[in-house]
Amino acid sequence: MLTERKPLTLEYVSAIFDGEGSINLNPGMYSISVSLRFSQVDKRVLEEIAELLSSKGASGIGVYVQERKRCHSIHALV
Repeated sequence: MLTERKPLTLEYVSAIFDGEGSINLNPGMYSISVSLRFSQVDKRVLEEIAELLSSKGASGIGVYVQERKRCHSIHALV
């Protein structure tokens, strides 16, 4: 029996980030660039997170594939 999926929430995204996310700070001469990164095997989850964050005003979001020689590919949302 299939159950209906609930809409993605910021609380759910927060929980995923807590377990799978990282924060990068890149200092420049006059400012600091901040980037958030989520890594997952399932690209669909990251695409849904990107869509939610974009709807909340986040910009510069992309989902990328990290090819690995020994294992399955990893997808990253940056």
